[in-house]
Amino acid sequence: MGAVSASGREAVSRMGGFETTFVVRRPLEEVAAYLSDLQNDPQWRREWVDAEPVSAGPLGVGTTTALLGEVWGRRIKAVYEVARYEPYRLTEWRTVSGPLPLTFRRGFQEAGGGTRVTFTYDAQPSAVLKLVEPLAIRMGRRQLDGDIPGLRAILEGKTASPAEATAGTDPATRAGRRRTKRVEARVWIDRPVQDVFAYVTSLDKWPEWRCDVVGGRVLTEGDLRAGTRAQGLAKVLGRTITIDVVVTALEPGAVFGYRPVMGPLLTDNLYTFGSQDGGTLVTLTDDIRLQGIARVLLPVVPGLVRSAYRKNLTGLKAILEAQPPRPGGVE
Repeated sequence: MGAVSASGREAVSRMGGFETTFVVRRPLEEVAAYLSDLQNDPQWRREWVDAEPVSAGPLGVGTTTALLGEVWGRRIKAVYEVARYEPYRLTEWRTVSGPLPLTFRRGFQEAGGGTRVTFTYDAQPSAVLKLVEPLAIRMGRRQLDGDIPGLRAILEGKTASPAEATAGTDPATRAGRRRTKRVEARVWIDRPVQDVFAYVTSLDKWPEWRCDVVGGRVLTEGDLRAGTRAQGLAKVLGRTITIDVVVTALEPGAVFGYRPVMGPLLTDNLYTFGSQDGGTLVTLTDDIRLQGIARVLLPVVPGLVRSAYRKNLTGLKAILEAQPPRPGGVE
């Protein structure tokens, strides 16, 4: 039996891989269909920004999918083939090509009206990569633990709190929590909640009020929802960079959350909207995590981010009220 986290995940480590089990409050057929299609992975896995079908036809043994990722500005590609498929019970993949040879499977069982999901990963590293296998396994498990709350948010249609995204079961994950800093900013806007919510969730309008965004587009067709992917152009230290984000929470008139898919700076942005004094109180909460060598900047980054968020909310207030911001309006 592995360690069980407060969020209900059970994790087991073993030689050459790991296993994680959790429950999703949705019917087995829905959960299995979603997780058996790797083209859905970029919606909830941070390391992947896109997916491409390689083979044609229905899902089954031999179905091949390419997943595309980005690490420190470099694109990576991994191709996976279905090696075993038992509809609504188990799907297993093997690496055809990619940076790390592995076999992974997703198992599904009914659990009190919901679905018990088991992720199993078995690495088959080369002789050279064998030296870093333990580190790679720890990092992979920690990253998966951080992605599961977003997956639940998509499948259950509920809000995943920023704190959930850093929940984990092993010491490495708990240490990761200590490298998380929470930033919060709020503003009162003299406009109805529905007007403010509609404007903030119109991603094409972000360059109008966000000092760090200069452009962007929605990548997913249809109405905005949990799982919608978008691509933004941001100004960082005078350079324009591309950032892929996924919507993690959406409750009309109440909650809007999103996060970057990957990168050295991982954030969980959560906007909440509430009626107050005839207007709207907007609260932005963000849990900031830095990856790799960028962690040394953690003591100074929250202050810079908080300043940018206050500037953004001040601009949002000015635009929506069509007048200069009032002193003291942003906390």
